Amino acid sequence: MYLQLNQFAKNIPIMIVMKAMGMESDQEVVQMIGRDPRYSALLLPLIEECASLSIFTQQRALEFLQGKKRGTTPLSNTPCQLFVYALWDL
Repeated sequence: MYLQLNQFAKNIPIMIVMKAMGMESDQEVVQMIGRDPRYSALLLPLIEECASLSIFTQQRALEFLQGKKRGTTPLSNTPCQLFVYALWDL
């Protein structure tokens, strides 16, 4: 599952977006989405992709998003503002 926005050069794995929104624990995401085995099968590759990219924290997810964004936007220091700047040109 990927997020597709014009602000990004490529599709962004939804798990990275979830981590950028503050859900750093994989367990948090699984609990939020549900424990249905169908969802687990979809989430496992996304969790593995985050691990392979060394994205374990909100800050790292925000940095990843900023690096994939088209163009440049000055960043502020708060995670919320970093997330907003990563998604939208303000």
